Amino acid sequence: MLITKDFPFVEDYHNRINDLLSNYYTANHQDFSALLEPLNRALFYSRRRLRSLLVYCGSAVVGGIPENADWIAVLY
Repeated sequence: MLITKDFPFVEDYHNRINDLLSNYYTANHQDFSALLEPLNRALFYSRRRLRSLLVYCGSAVVGGIPENADWIAVLY
């Protein structure tokens, strides 16, 4: 859990990121086999991949500011 008393907006970003991640799998990847899905999910949720995802396209999550996307990814 993130410490959000000094940064109350971080919790909102955390929830939005979790929604994006869960929607990614429910909407686009229902055709994975039962054997491949756990591996793909583990790779997708890895901290390094999450950070690179946020730096690449996370500026939309944090209002168009790439530096904030990187900062949120480090806190995540």
